[in-house]
Amino acid sequence: MGVNPLEYDVEELRELRERSASGPGEGGNLGVQLPYLSHLPAGAETQAFVLDWLEDLVAAAGFEGAVAALEYYRFMGWITPEVRDELEDHLLGVGYRPGRFGDLERAHHMRSLARIARLAEMADPETR
Repeated sequence: MGVNPLEYDVEELRELRERSASGPGEGGNLGVQLPYLSHLPAGAETQAFVLDWLEDLVAAAGFEGAVAALEYYRFMGWITPEVRDELEDHLLGVGYRPGRFGDLERAHHMRSLARIARLAEMADPETR
């Protein structure tokens, strides 16, 4: 993938998407298609990676905060509604912890974007 998500902040990504996209689902000057992740790859490696990511989200923002974060990532165009639904199903295996979306900081979203990018690489072997 040509974009290193760790080099962007969430606000900058949103602005770039709004400014440079020439149509729905097009990344314009970023050179990547939105959504970044259109499906979860199969396999044990993916399962472990996803659960680790979701456990981190729940630890930082609780169950409801993690659900809200996944919806936010869908809104941003990072994941599709289908991927969000699959990830929410995986959240049920993580367990409940109280918290809220506001408990997440920019760094949490940056790590999530990096993980989404990694999952997209795992889903498309041509990017390896």
